[in-house]
Amino acid sequence: MLLLEIFFQLDSLKPKESLVLRQRYGLDGKGDRTLGEIAGNLNISREMVRKHEVKALMKLKHPARVDYLRRHVV
Repeated sequence: MLLLEIFFQLDSLKPKESLVLRQRYGLDGKGDRTLGEIAGNLNISREMVRKHEVKALMKLKHPARVDYLRRHVV
């Protein structure tokens, strides 16, 4: 159930943000990757990967999302 909610939340992000988090934290089943590896996969700079990661994590930390997860997962 928790894993499904995590993927649901990732799917609500912009596609590139979701992809960066999935690759960065190994949620795609292929192990976690470095900024450089992800940058190579997406043909963007490491800095752009970092920006996508930071923006996505900020969205996931939004109080409304946290409250939703608390109500539906715990």
